Amino acid sequence: MISRRSRRLLRKRLRRLLARLALPAWRLRHYAQQVVPNTGLNPAVQPGHSRPSDARRLAVAITHWRDSRTDEARTETFLDVVASAFTVDAASCNVIVHTNDPDQTLEQLKAGLPGTMRIEVVSQSEVDAPDKLQKVDVCVIPWRPSAFHRHGHFLTWAHKASFRRLAQSRRFSHLIYLEDDEKLENKHIDYWDRHRPELAELGLIPGYIRYEVRDGERFVVDQVRRQDPHCLPSAHTTSGRWMQLESPYQGWHILDRQLQLDFLAGSFSKSPVMSALLSGSHHQERAAAGPIFDAVPAGFQARNVVRVEIDNQTLLPDEACLIRHASDTYSALPGYAYGSIRVEELFADPK
Repeated sequence: MISRRSRRLLRKRLRRLLARLALPAWRLRHYAQQVVPNTGLNPAVQPGHSRPSDARRLAVAITHWRDSRTDEARTETFLDVVASAFTVDAASCNVIVHTNDPDQTLEQLKAGLPGTMRIEVVSQSEVDAPDKLQKVDVCVIPWRPSAFHRHGHFLTWAHKASFRRLAQSRRFSHLIYLEDDEKLENKHIDYWDRHRPELAELGLIPGYIRYEVRDGERFVVDQVRRQDPHCLPSAHTTSGRWMQLESPYQGWHILDRQLQLDFLAGSFSKSPVMSALLSGSHHQERAAAGPIFDAVPAGFQARNVVRVEIDNQTLLPDEACLIRHASDTYSALPGYAYGSIRVEELFADPK
């Protein structure tokens, strides 16, 4: 009998084989697309300075799966995540929720968010008309499995079609993808806008670190061991030192204006099949990876790097790059490899 591990490896190799076979057709279809011209929606940002909040127009896509195990606590977490998007300093913010249960999701949103918010169920075709989208604060978009993508994990890919249309509309400065247990904070966007220009010169983008809280302490989610700064790919800019963690996965991504253009030009990261050439992770993880595996500079395994600082001979991540994983799934399991490293102890002695 073939073991589960062998079957998983076989499926992974099969996906990559199919992706390689489809590569010529993919390039012919996507790289021939007309690239949306840069309209100057986002003014230039100098390294060390944040983008003015009145220049930010945010579109935030959130994936929300509901089933019999969706309890009250998870619903509250989801509502907190949706509400967090509206706390960011911006000229406008539109939230798009892709879900397999639009009726129940709509009911929960209307019950849990302020009554002044405009919340509606919107079809995917209506996203093609951004004028309609901008009249609604929170859009609930029903997800229906396709013939080839029937597993619930493919719900995480639903935002790709929405992002393509929103990027073409040229109305949004940032397209942000969140899982339904990750809160967006103002510091995250300030961090992105402040450091994105200087890292772009190196082919890199600002990265983030997910953490959970247990007994009042913060634990890193996606790393299984402490990081040796001498072994990590790193870069230096005017704002300091940047490092890439062993696992670059961060559970969300941001597309600014230039990354929107790259996305439209044919990023592998927008396809469940073609993304297998970039990463062997599971379908839902590849969907959340966004642009981090596109055009990776030499010496790095991904484009996202995190800013680090030295405090009393201790190497610490910039507080602005820390994302609260609100469900606290991993840190609730004592002894589990993920969620066992404190944020303050993530890096080994830098000496």
